[in-house]
Amino acid sequence: MGVVFAVLAVLWVVVTDSRLPDPVGYPELDVGADIVQWGSNDERALHLHLVRPDSPAASPLRALLFVHGARGNPGQFTTQADAFAAAGGIGVLVEYSTFAEDADSQDQSEDLFDVVRYVRANADDLGIDPDHITVAAASAGARAATRALTDNDDPSAVPNAFVWLNPSVGLERWPEGTPSLPTLLLHGDADALVDVESVLDLCTSMGDNCSFEISADGGHGFFNEDRYRGEVTASFVAWVLALP
Repeated sequence: MGVVFAVLAVLWVVVTDSRLPDPVGYPELDVGADIVQWGSNDERALHLHLVRPDSPAASPLRALLFVHGARGNPGQFTTQADAFAAAGGIGVLVEYSTFAEDADSQDQSEDLFDVVRYVRANADDLGIDPDHITVAAASAGARAATRALTDNDDPSAVPNAFVWLNPSVGLERWPEGTPSLPTLLLHGDADALVDVESVLDLCTSMGDNCSFEISADGGHGFFNEDRYRGEVTASFVAWVLALP
């Protein structure tokens, strides 16, 4: 596994956009969620915000962990977490270390390994099915999350599936010999930061494990624009709930 990562390391690409505001840390979230501390860094405690269905479930539920990009924050996925909870799952807004806190991409990946590991280890207490943990990751967050398959030797830190939202994964093709997970790619064909053809090539190289939906005229972050949000959210919610 270490050899695979060494080969891949030069391919990871950090994508930023000077048009976006500088990250300044996380706002206080008030989304009616259960808040659980999963860890900490040198600056602060790190939490999961669990958005649950209104009606309690008798059995463990599927979880969808939302991972923001380099300049985002967990609050950008509030609408999507609410939608997943309304459909019968648990939407989880993930806090992890940011570039504003001097974390590098490897620090972020290790945080996300720990998040998945924490959720799986505490699945009973959280009411989550440990065999149905999907990570929905945007932009550079997808790069950090995907490293669970290349820079990690602990299967408990690997989710069961991915939703990639305009991901800057930084790979031209999926590396031979490295297992992939069921993955749904959602991208806009007008993304000026992450070329749509490059991510389609990557998705295709994963074979049957990757499917994709391309939104016409969608730019970077299109999934949170009013004209796309409802349709894109409904699509990935249905896909996650249909996973075997």
